[in-house]
Amino acid sequence: MDPRRRGGTVGAALLYETVNTDPRPVLIDVCRALHQVHTKLGNSAKARTYLQSAYDGLERRARNIPDEKIRQGYLTKVRDNREINTALTRNQGTGE
Repeated sequence: MDPRRRGGTVGAALLYETVNTDPRPVLIDVCRALHQVHTKLGNSAKARTYLQSAYDGLERRARNIPDEKIRQGYLTKVRDNREINTALTRNQGTGE
C-alpha cells in the first residue's frame, strides 16, 4: 500500500519502512545528539564528524523516496531533519 494514502501513525510507519531500507541504518538521532554534545564541549572536529554522519543518513533515506516533493519535504519540513541541514550549512559556511 502506498504510505501517502494512509494517515496518522500507520501512514508514518509505512513511510518509515519505505524510506529506511538500509540494512545498516545510521542512527541519525544519536549522531545529531553527539554533534550537539561535542559542540558544547568545544570539540568541533568530532562535532562536524557526527553532523556529517547524521546528514549522510538523512540523504540515504531521502534517496528512497521516489516523489521529489515528498523527498524535499522530508529533508526540509521535518523539524529535526531541517535542523541537521541548517547546522551543516552553517558549519560549511563558517569552516567549523
